[in-house]
Amino acid sequence: LKYRFDFLKEELGKRRIDAIIHCTQFACHHVLEDGMLREHLQCPTLTVHSDLPGPVPEQLKLRLEAFSELLWRK
Repeated sequence: LKYRFDFLKEELGKRRIDAIIHCTQFACHHVLEDGMLREHLQCPTLTVHSDLPGPVPEQLKLRLEAFSELLWRK
């Protein structure tokens, strides 16, 4: 995991990324990785859990809008 997190941190710097939307399939080990990812990258992160393709639920749309507003306030 450290190699992957270091690689991501380097890419964030190169590309001047301000925030991350972390999309994962719903599973326990992804939930555990999420905390480590946030701690290592120290970048605003929104994690989206999904298990099936399909239309975007309204709750997710609201979370994306709120995350966007949070970033614009900075």
